Amino acid sequence: ASEARGPTRSEDLSREHPARPPARSAGAAAPFALAAAPGVVSEGALPCRVHRHAAPGTMYPPPGPPGGNPPPRGPPTFGAPPPSAGARGAPPVGAMNVAPPPTGNPPPTMAPPGGVRGGPALAPPMRPGAPPMAPGGPPPGRPGMPPPNAAPPPRPGAPPAAAPGAMMPPPPAAMGQPTTMPPASVGGMPPPGRPGAPPPVRPPGAGPALAGPPPAAVPPPSLARPGAPVAPAPTPAQPPAPVAPAAAVPGAGAPPPPRAAATARRAYHDVSGNMGAAPAAPQIAGMSAPAPMGVPQAPVGTPMPGFGVQGVDALTEKLQALEMGQATSQGGAVVGLDSNQFPRPIGPPPPPPTPPPNCPPHFMRWAVNALPNSQALRHRWALPIGIVTQPLAPSAKGSQVPVVNFGQSGIVRCRRCRTYINPFVQFIEGGRRWRCNVCATANEVPVEYFCSLDANGRRRDHDERPELSSGIVEFVAPAEYMVRPPMPPVFFFMIDVSYAAQASGMLQVAIQTIKDSLDELPGDERTQVGFLTFDSTLHLYNLKSSLSQPQMMVVSDLDDVFLPLPDDMLVNLSESRGVVDALLETLPSLVSQTTSVESAFGPALQAAYMIMQHIGGKLLCFQTSMPSLGSGRLKIRDDPKVYGTEREFLLRNPDDAFYKKMSAECSRVQICVDMFAFPQQQYMDMASLSTLSKYTGGQVYHYQHFHSQRDGQKFANELKHNLTREVGWEAVMRMRCSKGLVISAFHGHFFVRSTDLLGLPAVDCDQAFAVEVSLEENVLAGNVAYAQCALLYTNSRGERRIRVQTIVVPVIGDLGEMYTNVDGGATAALVAKLAVEKSISSKLDDARNAVQHKCIQALKEYRSLINPSYRGSNRLLYPETLRLLAIYTLALTKSSALRGASDVPADERSVVGYDMVAMPIANLLQFLYPLFYSVHDIMQTNAGTVAENGLVVLPGVLPLSMERMDARGAYLLDNGRVLVLWLGKMLPQEFMRDAFGVDAHVSQVDVNQLSIESSKSELATRLRRLVESMRAGKPVYQTLYILRQGDPSEAFLFQFLIEDRTVGGTSFADFLSHIHRGVAQQGGK
Repeated sequence: ASEARGPTRSEDLSREHPARPPARSAGAAAPFALAAAPGVVSEGALPCRVHRHAAPGTMYPPPGPPGGNPPPRGPPTFGAPPPSAGARGAPPVGAMNVAPPPTGNPPPTMAPPGGVRGGPALAPPMRPGAPPMAPGGPPPGRPGMPPPNAAPPPRPGAPPAAAPGAMMPPPPAAMGQPTTMPPASVGGMPPPGRPGAPPPVRPPGAGPALAGPPPAAVPPPSLARPGAPVAPAPTPAQPPAPVAPAAAVPGAGAPPPPRAAATARRAYHDVSGNMGAAPAAPQIAGMSAPAPMGVPQAPVGTPMPGFGVQGVDALTEKLQALEMGQATSQGGAVVGLDSNQFPRPIGPPPPPPTPPPNCPPHFMRWAVNALPNSQALRHRWALPIGIVTQPLAPSAKGSQVPVVNFGQSGIVRCRRCRTYINPFVQFIEGGRRWRCNVCATANEVPVEYFCSLDANGRRRDHDERPELSSGIVEFVAPAEYMVRPPMPPVFFFMIDVSYAAQASGMLQVAIQTIKDSLDELPGDERTQVGFLTFDSTLHLYNLKSSLSQPQMMVVSDLDDVFLPLPDDMLVNLSESRGVVDALLETLPSLVSQTTSVESAFGPALQAAYMIMQHIGGKLLCFQTSMPSLGSGRLKIRDDPKVYGTEREFLLRNPDDAFYKKMSAECSRVQICVDMFAFPQQQYMDMASLSTLSKYTGGQVYHYQHFHSQRDGQKFANELKHNLTREVGWEAVMRMRCSKGLVISAFHGHFFVRSTDLLGLPAVDCDQAFAVEVSLEENVLAGNVAYAQCALLYTNSRGERRIRVQTIVVPVIGDLGEMYTNVDGGATAALVAKLAVEKSISSKLDDARNAVQHKCIQALKEYRSLINPSYRGSNRLLYPETLRLLAIYTLALTKSSALRGASDVPADERSVVGYDMVAMPIANLLQFLYPLFYSVHDIMQTNAGTVAENGLVVLPGVLPLSMERMDARGAYLLDNGRVLVLWLGKMLPQEFMRDAFGVDAHVSQVDVNQLSIESSKSELATRLRRLVESMRAGKPVYQTLYILRQGDPSEAFLFQFLIEDRTVGGTSFADFLSHIHRGVAQQGGK
């Protein structure tokens, strides 16, 4: 067992691992060294990214049937977002970001970025019945382009062209309609099962505002999601339950109809790079000859995602086009765009199917499921390559993460790179040794773990071993992975009791919620709690179990904070429950007479650190005003004169180094800081205060102009969710990848402890992390690449666990295949996270331009791969996998994190950017492009009902544009953080009576007093069911705001209408034209 674990860290570093610069992390590394965290041993005693030596390898058959056709590929389907009843009233004026209504101002000039070299064009397939190319080359005036009626040149080996006068294939789709190109034909016969695109249908709600009654939504198919999540054991949190859309509305972003697979025989890659039939089966150790060592290859039977349709077939099957209307002499599109045909989502796109034994995609996803094999190919790929992982994500319904306990023998790991054993390792020499899939090192199999191999070279106990059959597994960590007993769950509450805290009602709501949550805190009999309150002084509480009442001690010396009673301020909850209950009962009255408006937040933070430093835990801070006394006091620095200058980004960085130093110290002793901010003024410097949570794995909650009557329900639900969800304590995370790949940057909330080890005092199911991956060498050897994420943590039951996720992707040398295998949702989320990180170190204009440049470059390179006969002079081409790249790019530039500096309060921008960096993919994409429904007509459909399988049916999704709204309708918007119900000024009185129980016209009521809880009608029941299903499973409680057309508060909705033109922002139609011009100007003719 000792030999299997390998040498010590120092021995391995000096012997095998030359020095290398640390991976970049956006501000996550502090400018000083940290001592080892108490109670934590790194999940891998050796570093993960090593300079490994290639060794000869074994030839393996390529994926897919030898010489046969691949499985048919259809377009991706887009599901509804995960769900997360009713707060009421319109949002407070000035309390939230309110954008002005759309105006007719033209969009600002957006200069396209510089050009990048183009790629080679691929020859198109021979179309059946097309006449041959006229001799003499293309006609004059159109260099490189065939005449309008000419067919593209045939491929080598294609059948002869039809005789002149033969029937031509049908012309491309009408102007404005996305066009899907046909695949190559075989033997002059057209491929079967390729139906054409349906005619465009305008989505519900379109048309003149007052012409006729409001249109009804199309009845949806019953793809429903549960109204409430289900929690499979032993996963740490409940999964979000899907809610099905009621209809896929044509023209609102619905994917094209499925296409049958082409009948042409497609070639597959073999390991030598040749195109042809599958090579012979490999020699398996223990059968005829030992397998030679080599670069990492795919083990026998390993599925190979990405090795499918190649070359022209892949590009033509995935190609879509949008006619850009009538072009001017300069090539710009001015008229003729059909908004019904714009590519837009109808929900966060689902991940591509990932065959087992890969890790399920909701735990870990590559942005591109096929990696470039050279630096030259990587430079042509304009989008980021990386991984987004949510290690403690809820498991899918009916499944759970398998747990493996190796006992005293120890976990089986590679002795060189410390990779955990996984389904992609290869057993050799009759099962006595195994070859690491990451570094190709041959390792001895421990005696306790030995099993013989069958005739196919697989262990006979393969199916009984979860670590060999599942891409995600959780190991029970043995004693050598800890230097102290696992810590108990610890919750320490640091509460502001100043005058503002009491006047706003924050204190009362916080105390009541904590009291209601004590019985649900994780940890059972091991849980510990403590309390500290502050205003201009500090109030510490002795909660010793032998006391009948708590003892309060006041510390007024803020310059030299000390603890008058070091012990008994952090106590076992079960032992001191009576004293804790007594404190919560008397605390509001104890501080009710205070008139102080000052805040000693910094000294209180120092005192809390001194109380918790011996054990760690979660520190929950409740703050209502800017820190003004003692260490860490802040000043107002939000200066509009700085906007647009080179110093603008400093406003989004901490002003005082005190908070970054405290966050580093907290991370060192396993303290996670959650910040609950309730600013009563416009500015609180959240850029500085959020630093505490950023480097300790915490979360930030922001309630601008908090008032308990309006915001109390949201605060109470989010605080209870924070306290009762399952948490991984004293965690560290490491990412390993194959030789030739290197982790170049990390994105998320953590502290970088070494070049590739992330410190996470606490991690939960709502957190996601992103890593950028780059090529370390000019050429990436091998035909596959592996990535493994390992999270070492302590669960609330006191068990030390290691959650290991492993995934394999092919390594390819064709740019077109990268476009075929890109994960559009993961790529858009990764681009968004990188853009937010860039805004912290540069101007907002630079961040927005960088995002647009990536979009233009990606579509330009794709266009260069398509044969000129398919391009057209005024057609925007995009692959099916990136059909939503443009709309997500526009939505990102209009988000609160990146749009104009004067449009968004500084604190809101900091908080939104902070949340976006750690959002899971589905939540982030729904935040960028919200879901929009018409609800005035749900009684005409089955929307809001419960299907036979118990799932709630949602209405059809509408585009985010005012032209889709009718003055006699009601519309519901869901961005994953808020719910907005918009009522038209001519809404029928019957709807008001059935939905709100108010028998009056919409213009005669106070919308602040409306509530869907007031009526018991069938319409109100359906509305409540919809709202509850949207809120279910969300980490953020979604307040329902009710707005009326024509009221000033209506402007709150305008910021979410992404497709409309706004002040400082362009419309979707203009943005598509800008992207098309940028592609043309950069060489994508």
